[in-house]
Amino acid sequence: MLLVVALHCMDYGGFIKLSEANLFLSLFVSLNHTISICAVNCFALISGYLLTDGKKRWNKLAGLWVEVCFYSAFFAVLFNIVFPKKVTLLSVCKSFFPISTNQYWYFTAYVGLFFLMPTLNAIVTSCSEQEFKKDIFNVVLLFSLYAFFIKDDIFFLNRGFSVWWLAIVYILGAGIKKYRMEERFSRQTLQLLLISDVLITSVLKLLMQKYGINIWGRLYSYNAPNIIFMAVVLFMLFLKIDFKNFLLKEKELRILSSATFGVYLIHNNNYFNDLVFKNIFINVPTDNVIIFILCFYFSIASVYATCTVIELLRIRFFCAIKGCFVLASKTKSNLLDN
Repeated sequence: MLLVVALHCMDYGGFIKLSEANLFLSLFVSLNHTISICAVNCFALISGYLLTDGKKRWNKLAGLWVEVCFYSAFFAVLFNIVFPKKVTLLSVCKSFFPISTNQYWYFTAYVGLFFLMPTLNAIVTSCSEQEFKKDIFNVVLLFSLYAFFIKDDIFFLNRGFSVWWLAIVYILGAGIKKYRMEERFSRQTLQLLLISDVLITSVLKLLMQKYGINIWGRLYSYNAPNIIFMAVVLFMLFLKIDFKNFLLKEKELRILSSATFGVYLIHNNNYFNDLVFKNIFINVPTDNVIIFILCFYFSIASVYATCTVIELLRIRFFCAIKGCFVLASKTKSNLLDN
């Protein structure tokens, strides 16, 4: 999620626009932007990896839905009070229906993916390793290369902003788990592949921009071949991490991971983006490279940490409310028994 926050700080926060005047800063931001953009695919890979053997958990989806509605409505009401001329009452009403208004595209696509999961899991389970490799390779190749070379979106993938692309990446994540693909590559090989992909993509982008080749944006689509390859390599690298020797303990990691979805909902809210987050970092000084780099990473860490704290407070608040309802229910039951 830290990479997703970094991506939005560069896109919405203004770091990309800010770095355009300096070649070194352009390369620096481009490298960070490239590695960050594959994080969205990583979440779909994680879903496939973790949920391929499990059952659909309706309570989990309901919990996510409540969380989305809470933040959507909260920000709408808050910004209607702070910016009454920019946030209308109609938009506040629409915020209570985040799926139909597609306020958070990933969650909207995930809801569709949720209903496809049993079918996708059955496909992965029934395939032999040879069939899986051949079929998934052909599917990824078709949908990524076609979208890169052909402008028309005849498969309705919307540059990866769709349930269909999430389904493809979900299957890929499930296959990585089933066939333990990460064990077939050394950590050094994966690191080399990742660094090479990031460097080539970043340099190609800068060259295309310099010479006015206006298709460089296709390199940064979620379904671009270089981005999905990067996501798979990065995901397999994380699978090789020995968390026993990790800086954070298991309990701390679980706490941070529980706030992940909330971090996304907070900092990627439409009202927050348009009224607060947009170009918020545009005045960061660029004359000193070291100061710029420090401000860059500090800004990303600050946004992530702030959103994490807010989400953890929300979790505690919801748990307290749930505890009150449980206590009231038990008290009522005891009174009826007596």
